[in-house]
Amino acid sequence: MEIASPADIRSIAWEGDLVIPPKVYAVTRLGRSPRVVWGVPEVWPIADALRNRPGQRWNPLAPATDYWLVRLSFILQEPPGIPAMSELHATLQVQPRATEAARATTAVHRIYPEALSIRDPTEGMVFLSPKLIFAEDRTLGADELGARLGCRKVFVSATSSPVGGPAVTWAFKRQAGRGKGSQPVYAVIAASDDADGFWGQVDVAVYLNAQMGRFSFVLPEVAKPALRFEVAPGAPFGLSLEVPQYLP
Repeated sequence: MEIASPADIRSIAWEGDLVIPPKVYAVTRLGRSPRVVWGVPEVWPIADALRNRPGQRWNPLAPATDYWLVRLSFILQEPPGIPAMSELHATLQVQPRATEAARATTAVHRIYPEALSIRDPTEGMVFLSPKLIFAEDRTLGADELGARLGCRKVFVSATSSPVGGPAVTWAFKRQAGRGKGSQPVYAVIAASDDADGFWGQVDVAVYLNAQMGRFSFVLPEVAKPALRFEVAPGAPFGLSLEVPQYLP
């Protein structure tokens, strides 16, 4: 399967200005806050994402476990008159839908990108193998399982926290002058059968370096419900989740 990555966000989950955290002294000299546009999360069951013709079957890596491919996309808008962005942190956290099940587990199994550098191309494709490993792009045979995913680099570099737990954070460095549009990130989510799917929560923070020090901007509390999404077993192929919109 091939999944393109559009430059624009077609369906917005949340758009608005970030805020200085509560109980932190607000420095008015910084002017307007950074603004972020988050796209509606897109979800594919892994068995469907890897299929390239009818009848192909994918065997899960672990028994009694469901896997999904999730794509998140965002745009950072830096207003004139504020210091350049130092870092943007985007976090995805997952938890079981069936919270009453004592042994239910969910985890961020794999992500892309794990790292970016200034030498990486601004646009291209990445390959997701049947072993759920992201690798360099390559062609796919008609009978071969695998997915080619569109990737874009809007930032000079990025690093990520380790995978395997319920949350992961991408840390993006200052924007590259040649990079424009939305920045996609991918995550493979694993959930035990008794988890009955998962809830996902997205968060974001932007850090600025100025003469007066380092300042952080975070999501307003009222925006967080718009960046929470639910995925149930049997969710339709290529699901774009409908979440409440908050557009100030």
